[in-house]
Amino acid sequence: MRYRYLRHGKNFDWENKKSVSTATFRLLGQHNRSAARLPPEATIGWCQERAAEARKVLMELPGEGLEMVAQTGARHLQKKVWRRLGALASHNEEDFHDARKALKAFIGVAGFLPERAEPLDPKLAEIADLLGDVNDSATLSDWLTAHGFSEKFAPGVWKLVKKSRR
Repeated sequence: MRYRYLRHGKNFDWENKKSVSTATFRLLGQHNRSAARLPPEATIGWCQERAAEARKVLMELPGEGLEMVAQTGARHLQKKVWRRLGALASHNEEDFHDARKALKAFIGVAGFLPERAEPLDPKLAEIADLLGDVNDSATLSDWLTAHGFSEKFAPGVWKLVKKSRR
């Protein structure tokens, strides 16, 4: 039986035994429903308080010199991105995740820089998406292992995961 999973416009497509695919999709469906629930009120309140505190600190910054502070911060984040991307040669899953987080932070901050700042290379967003795909594959691998879907039990899925990670 053939199953498809769409992500970022890409197909995760595999042929497998019906029982394996059915079990996988039902468990993933349960996890998706759980993840879609709102967090507890205490968690929402805590997050709102942190956001309000961060906003207060930002609003208290003096206007003069703010442009230079933003550019210095952006340079710091850019160095962090290059350092994290350089670590990817180790093929450590944590390094891929850290590189994606650093790249997303840099892209986000760059939007606040003055117009005369150096424009971002559009390939950075593509790299962030690719790193996201790697992270998704690693997460799926962990999930499959944790739920008993070994390579022997679900070879079609594992073949796809290994191919996408390569």
